[in-house]
Amino acid sequence: VWLFIRFREKQQKHLQQIQQAHLQSQLETLKNQVSPHFFFNSLNTLMALIDDNTKAALAYTAHLSDFFRKIVQYRNEDTIALRDEMALVSDYLFIQQQRFGSALIMQNHLPEFVIQRFRIAPLTLQMLVENAIKHNAFTTANPLVIDFTTEKDWLIVSNNLQPKLTKEAGEGLGLQNIQHRYKLLTGKD
Repeated sequence: VWLFIRFREKQQKHLQQIQQAHLQSQLETLKNQVSPHFFFNSLNTLMALIDDNTKAALAYTAHLSDFFRKIVQYRNEDTIALRDEMALVSDYLFIQQQRFGSALIMQNHLPEFVIQRFRIAPLTLQMLVENAIKHNAFTTANPLVIDFTTEKDWLIVSNNLQPKLTKEAGEGLGLQNIQHRYKLLTGKD
């Protein structure tokens, strides 16, 4: 009986740690994504599109709406389908590409069976893409290329490294958050 109680307490503690990491991730993501800076840039981009191209403004609004809806929808999930995370990343990149144009490129080399079959902690890939945009300098002549690939049992998100001259505040927090969540979910580093 004592062993059963210890085992159950250990399981409950582990579950609480996962839930705490999930809540921390939600808070971090919402702070980053719904920050006044992100929202301000999104609205400025929308206003510029409305003046230039109403059809493009409507498409932008749809992606922006989908992006925020998905953040809210996934907030209570420990894992989501990789295809859902990739759809969220696509919305996020669409929003950012309206600001940065051809200076921001996504290359998706994930096999379809991987996208359809596997699950991932919500907002993980989005956070990695956000970090790449936040910490790199890029232009149309020297674009930021974000690449999604697989190798054995690993999903790899990489980008050409073009660090900004000035460091952004909070550097490394997003990566630490992801590492902590996956350690709790899988027991592996």
